[in-house]
Amino acid sequence: MARRKKTSAAEDLMDLVAMLPWWAGVALALVLYVVLHRVASQQVTTAIQPGQVGAMVTQTLAGFGQYLLPLICLMGAGISAWQRHQRQTLVADVSQSKAADALDGMS
Repeated sequence: MARRKKTSAAEDLMDLVAMLPWWAGVALALVLYVVLHRVASQQVTTAIQPGQVGAMVTQTLAGFGQYLLPLICLMGAGISAWQRHQRQTLVADVSQSKAADALDGMS
């Protein structure tokens, strides 16, 4: 069995979202944006106390992720919509074919 090329976490997330229906990928992008925007917009005091470093890091990552993760989900939703269109086109072509071996072309 051939090994799969190593991919990044972003590619893996996009592949997972592409397995979902396109509308689920769009909904996931909206939910991620709302949740991460809420975390990123929380107030941080200017004087950092020792116990607040984790909150500052979480807020910084959420600020970056509130745009990146929904974008990845939307790209996965686009891939899902394209794959659905390809499957529907293949089924339509095979159903209209007069040849007896029309199903051999399907994978």
